[in-house]
Amino acid sequence: MNWSLYELLDLITDGDGQMKIGIILKVYIGLCVLLVSDLVGYIVAGISLRGYYADIVVFWLWLLGSFLVIVAFWRRLSAKLLLIAILSSVLLSMLPMGLPFYTLVLSTTPFGFYGLVKI
Repeated sequence: MNWSLYELLDLITDGDGQMKIGIILKVYIGLCVLLVSDLVGYIVAGISLRGYYADIVVFWLWLLGSFLVIVAFWRRLSAKLLLIAILSSVLLSMLPMGLPFYTLVLSTTPFGFYGLVKI
């Protein structure tokens, strides 16, 4: 199907241009429950959704849904906290992989020796 942006906006708005908040929240909460139950099932029992791409599709739908909820509820504090939580978790997940890089750079280049005192 070839949908335009206006047709997609008509799906999530009613006739007056107001967001259909109930539908957006119900779908998002359903995606959250599905993602958490998939995660718990994988960690506890080693089971997952059927197929390789099922987990990936559920995660990306949840991520896109998160940003849709953030945009739809931007005036509320909870939406801002959700955005901060998502961005901080992404940045904190990069931290463990960044430490070996900085260790390698600082140990193999003269940049790591600036703090040393010559005796």
